[in-house]
Amino acid sequence: TFNARQAYHLIRLRASANAHFSMRRFALQLAEALRAVHPALYAYLPTPDLTWRDLDAQHFAGVYGARGA
Repeated sequence: TFNARQAYHLIRLRASANAHFSMRRFALQLAEALRAVHPALYAYLPTPDLTWRDLDAQHFAGVYGARGA
């Protein structure tokens, strides 16, 4: 468990462009889930315009592109 301050810090740090793909994915999923549960509290959370679905599409395009998802 963690509080809102810790959530803000974790998401801001791990959703940045230079973070590892798997951590970025987790942080973006966490931000999306928190916004769904507490939209007013997390409305001002600074995250990239990229969603975790976009990140998956970019990362796995070369892996599944030849076979089709």
